[in-house]
Amino acid sequence: ATMMEGKVYPRVVIVVLCLFLFCCNRHASFLPWVQGAASSAPPPSARGVTRLRFLFDLVDANHDDHMDLKEIQTFLHAIEPEDPPTSLESLANMMNYVYSSTSSSSSSSLSPVTSVSWEAFRMKHPNLDLMTPEGFPEQIHLSLLSDGSWETVIVIWIVFQQGNSSSPSFVQYAPRSDSSSTNSVSSSSMMMTQYAVNRTYDVGLGGWHGTIYQASMTGLRQCTNYTYQVGRTNALSASHSFSVPCPGPSSSYKFAVMGDMGTVIPAGWLVTKFMEEDNEKEKFTAIIHLGDIAYAGINADGEVSAIWDIWGSQVSSLSSSMPYMTAVGNHESYYNFTAFNNRFHMPGQESGGQDNFWFSFNVGFVHWVMISTEHNYAPGSPQYTWLVSDLTKAASARASQPFVVVCGHRPILSSNMMEEDTHLPGSTLFETFDPLFVKFNVDLVLTGHVHAYERSFYDNATTIVN
Repeated sequence: ATMMEGKVYPRVVIVVLCLFLFCCNRHASFLPWVQGAASSAPPPSARGVTRLRFLFDLVDANHDDHMDLKEIQTFLHAIEPEDPPTSLESLANMMNYVYSSTSSSSSSSLSPVTSVSWEAFRMKHPNLDLMTPEGFPEQIHLSLLSDGSWETVIVIWIVFQQGNSSSPSFVQYAPRSDSSSTNSVSSSSMMMTQYAVNRTYDVGLGGWHGTIYQASMTGLRQCTNYTYQVGRTNALSASHSFSVPCPGPSSSYKFAVMGDMGTVIPAGWLVTKFMEEDNEKEKFTAIIHLGDIAYAGINADGEVSAIWDIWGSQVSSLSSSMPYMTAVGNHESYYNFTAFNNRFHMPGQESGGQDNFWFSFNVGFVHWVMISTEHNYAPGSPQYTWLVSDLTKAASARASQPFVVVCGHRPILSSNMMEEDTHLPGSTLFETFDPLFVKFNVDLVLTGHVHAYERSFYDNATTIVN
């Protein structure tokens, strides 16, 4: 509203907080079951262990039921081998913070953390030390189409070991009545049903043995709360709910934006926990994830899809209750981005972009533009051509979406010394995108990749960093 009154604000580039929260090790000694043909390796459920135990065993190289700092150091360095290993002192401080931050005791009264036992680890993550019953939905998440109307919301879920059932899968949904005495959607006289399509993939070390379902909840009304369930007859999920916001100048929108998350080694789950706590205080409209999502890769050539499943379960309390929109990062690139492209549905096709890689969508007064720093973005490339077209359209729609926000993974501007020559004025990334952002008056750029936080303003001569 302020911008519409004609006031001008400086263009801002933000490098969002990235907690380097990794999940898997590259060394074969950590993965004895990977030896030989990867396709013959059993998934965690076939080995009779939860995914959490599976992950713990990857780190616990000497199999003594404890993760010590040296094992964690080796584990983390395998994920980012181009970076120096994290010092044991820094790891000790990090692990002490991770465990004290959820403890009722003050951090000063806790002994330094030098190792974590399996029992302590599973007590910290009881919601992840579970097996979903066969055939039941899990890892539910929502996403938006591009037009901003919220008339349709996409819902995706995953099912394992459902046998040869021929019964169709579907989403059933209805306007939510807070006075309802039951959580069952089917009890509503206004229940609607949409059937799902499905897909799967089978790449990675050990392969992957789930089925991904996708359905569209259509005919949604503004200013309305909805409750829904997914699955099939006799195998329905619990009820979940989400809200379609109200339009108009008096509406407000709140977004959680972060990047480089990971799972439980050591602290990606804390990011989820903090977002859950903030969402309880004031509901988010949507979540924007700036790439590097699950850190499922274990070396330069392979990833383990069970790590994706841990992440999907970790964020499901949020992703099932609001749109969870994702940019692509370098850690999603395995097998030509197969897991990333199958597990999400972003509005690439609807916005004229490409799959889950570059696309745009509207939420309220904001036009969100998601770019891929992992694909060709040179002038004349399909992505660059699309970006110019999208920003041109956005410029003509400023009356309805006065704010234009661009999101990607790698920063175009940062003072951090990591890969410094790639995110300074003069770099290819900067020289390609910055002129476009200036020309089209982009208000805000949000990126991840660099595991630091800073805000910066570039005035073509001086970089002012906060």
